[in-house]
Amino acid sequence: MINPIQFVKSLWQLQIIKAEIIKGNRKLAQHLILARKKQGYKLTLLEKLFLESQEQTKQNSDYLPESTATIARQKFTAQQQLIQKINRAFHLIDHDGYKIECTGIDEYVFTKLEAELVMFLEQIIDAVDLDKNQVKQKIKEAYRDLNGLKKGIDPTYDKAFSPHVYFIKYFLDNVYCSYLAYFFIYQSGQLNRNLKILDIAAGPATMLFGLSLFLESLTDYQGIADFTCSYYSLEKQRNLQYRGLQFWRQYLDSLQLPPNIFYQFNTVSIFDYDNYFSKLPRGFFDLIIIAHCFFYQGEDRSKSFDIYRSIFKQCLRSDGRVLLVIQGNKFYKMFDTYADENIDKERYLIDTFLDSLGLRLIFYKYLTSTGKRASSKENFKQFILGNLPEQPQMDKLKWEYLNYKNPSKYVIDDFVIYAERQF
Repeated sequence: MINPIQFVKSLWQLQIIKAEIIKGNRKLAQHLILARKKQGYKLTLLEKLFLESQEQTKQNSDYLPESTATIARQKFTAQQQLIQKINRAFHLIDHDGYKIECTGIDEYVFTKLEAELVMFLEQIIDAVDLDKNQVKQKIKEAYRDLNGLKKGIDPTYDKAFSPHVYFIKYFLDNVYCSYLAYFFIYQSGQLNRNLKILDIAAGPATMLFGLSLFLESLTDYQGIADFTCSYYSLEKQRNLQYRGLQFWRQYLDSLQLPPNIFYQFNTVSIFDYDNYFSKLPRGFFDLIIIAHCFFYQGEDRSKSFDIYRSIFKQCLRSDGRVLLVIQGNKFYKMFDTYADENIDKERYLIDTFLDSLGLRLIFYKYLTSTGKRASSKENFKQFILGNLPEQPQMDKLKWEYLNYKNPSKYVIDDFVIYAERQF
């Protein structure tokens, strides 16, 4: 017979452990779990996976225990009702098997995220010990840096207000893309119930937010209580990472049922590879993500590709996958060419791109707001005003700090590429 007092005590302990994990207090969580084990409690699957994650990070061992490997291969069964709902909500139109037109949104999950983000930004801007004009000047400096993308210049993201500008201008669009990337992985039947993610050049953990929002959509159609994710990020800019961690914690607090995600944010430059590589666990990650970290400058691009190849080879599980996200225009510029409707050309460039990274294609999608691979700036401006989902709560910040004149919209123009390692 189950002792009711012991049962209540166990539930209480598990709530404390989960809270410490969410806060990022991994050592304390590990201590509490080991104490429970010593007391004779049977550990939950969540606790077991967390201890294995901690041990793997510490030892950098070459192989996972077979029991863990079996768990990690369990996939979500794609539910047709959810697939149909997301197709309707995002107004997804598949034009040719690769090009996907996206002009809608799941307002329920994205409106909540936008509200939390605006609240967060207003709080951290108001807390700055500068007057309004000084704040605007600092934001303008960071905005100029990030706007280098339009001229083929890689931003530094090292200004005091770089995180603020990124959150105001790019974050929601990139989470939108991230959400759809996980959706297409799920639709293909390849989304693991137990994920170990390495996010390279992660910024403020944009891809983590996309995963969380997708899981929120998923909960109405199938249980995610047994879903666990160990998320490990690498990001050079401490300020960008710090603000991302701040917002992630605030966002989790706003959720009634936060997902089971253990997270570790690591401040390193990808180019400082020799000094951090030994700290990365070998053969551990189910999914390695590189989103919007592909360089215009040839020398940086070549060096980064060498590093990416090595990380894939050493840190990805044998059955692991790689998710790449790259802006459409930037992708074509890397090959000194232009976008058009030639699918054979596009597929050749995708294969060439992956081959240079030591990868092999599973699938790719070109996500576009216009339904076209190329359009003039004037036609695009006219199109977005009347056809795309709005960011009404973000408008006031864009108007005040970035001098926007028109309503802000969710815009997408990205290749989402899902691949495996070449053998």
